[in-house]
Amino acid sequence: MQEVLMPRLKTLKVAALNITTQPHSSENYISLFKDSHKIKATGKIRGSDWGIIGSLYEEEGHNNVPILRGMVYRFLNIDPKAPWLDLESNTPIDEEQLEIRPIVPDHLKPNLKMISYVFYPKSHRFFFSRRHISPGDMMKLMNDLFKDDTIATKYGQVDVSVESTSEAIERILAIPRLTRLHIMFNRPNDDDLGGLAASLLQKIDNMNIRKLEQTATSTHEAGIKPDDETQALMKLALSNGRIEAKGYDAEQKVEISTDLHPFIEQTLYNPEIQTEHSALLETSEFMLHKIKGNK
Repeated sequence: MQEVLMPRLKTLKVAALNITTQPHSSENYISLFKDSHKIKATGKIRGSDWGIIGSLYEEEGHNNVPILRGMVYRFLNIDPKAPWLDLESNTPIDEEQLEIRPIVPDHLKPNLKMISYVFYPKSHRFFFSRRHISPGDMMKLMNDLFKDDTIATKYGQVDVSVESTSEAIERILAIPRLTRLHIMFNRPNDDDLGGLAASLLQKIDNMNIRKLEQTATSTHEAGIKPDDETQALMKLALSNGRIEAKGYDAEQKVEISTDLHPFIEQTLYNPEIQTEHSALLETSEFMLHKIKGNK
């Protein structure tokens, strides 16, 4: 009997960012990404790691709604003026030995990592493979890309936040004695909101607020008891900011941050019949549905 070989499946982990501009429109978001790609804007991730929107394609997604897809390139940005080390002699190469340093043209960058992404302009959500970058690092990169002078002059401030899981709020509310609660969020777009959140948006609009930070502390033995409005603010911060909480479970200190609870979905796909982009597209559509359902 001939042995049937099972296909080797690949794992894909997908994370998400919320990217917002004012004014808010699909056309504006498409233009933002196309301009960033066209001018080859680069951004710092951490240390010597930088990134760029390496490729960008516009296509029709579900229900003929335009989407953008492509690759983010992560690379090592070497400082040619930084010291070099000779491992054979275990000695630094000093200024008098410049001729033995390798000459690397500035347009060539080593240690390339390619990160697939899909962006939904209508929902301003950016989904990407988690393989070569963390959600926090992707947020740093996008924030830096959009601070390029050309981009900032045309589009103003672009806010980028990591999509966090709603379980983070559940864990915060479950802390037996909550002693400190810090909520920070950027003004969300109107299409993200409903119910109490919509009335809160009207409230901050009346005060001309774009960013809001609220910190509550308590020494009461019962701790902080977030009311409905505070919980609505926390819900807004899942997509538009961050939450930090501290408290106690009996004598055990508890600290929870939404930064440590990004919304990540994992899927398996067969590379013989499906591309990574196709798997990313399917997973991102599922994630987008869940994000909208949490509003």
